[in-house]
Amino acid sequence: MENTKKILEVIRQELNTNPIAQEALSIAAAKAEELNYTPEQWEQAKISFMSALFYRLALDHDDIKRQIGADVWKLFNAEPAN
Repeated sequence: MENTKKILEVIRQELNTNPIAQEALSIAAAKAEELNYTPEQWEQAKISFMSALFYRLALDHDDIKRQIGADVWKLFNAEPAN
């Protein structure tokens, strides 16, 4: 579980500092403004957007996918299927 927390933190930092992710977020913000999103709607959209980027980054790597999968199995007190 601790490894997954470290992985999540690294990916969160990447999303917050990566110029491409920041540019994509700026484009999304401009579109939200164009669509007259309320601050609450934008916050929800931003969370969804960042989550999609996170999963794309995280699940693109087999080692991260295995670690997260193993931690999820531990949460449910089950043995991982090999």
